[in-house]
Amino acid sequence: MAELTHADVDAKKLIDQYDLTAIVEDTRKQQNWDEARAKDAERWYKNFLFMCYLDRNHPLLVLGQDADKVWHTHLETSRYRDDCMTLVGAYVNHQPTPGKPPTRQQRADTNERCKKLFDADAPDLLVHCIAPPPPLN
Repeated sequence: MAELTHADVDAKKLIDQYDLTAIVEDTRKQQNWDEARAKDAERWYKNFLFMCYLDRNHPLLVLGQDADKVWHTHLETSRYRDDCMTLVGAYVNHQPTPGKPPTRQQRADTNERCKKLFDADAPDLLVHCIAPPPPLN
């Protein structure tokens, strides 16, 4: 794993342990996924949230279509804004950029970041980025 501060490690633990069971279960039922696929989607969604925490000032590629499905389910809940503040420290706005696929360099950079942070290649990287949350004060 990449070199992280104590605050980063604490944030990762908080995100990894955060209860998204109901959200993931709703997504699993909507998508007709088995439990293994839902668990993997949750892991990559939480990895994405951690990257949002670390890289608050930069647009990020969504880490896979399944993670994006979990994100959409989460977005539709009344708790999403509060969860963002708790986990990332800012609202994570979902703003797709249709017609603007990520560049080869964006994909390579994101995959390299995943290797460093999670010791794994990123799953399929979606064709849109998110607007970065505002920087923390």
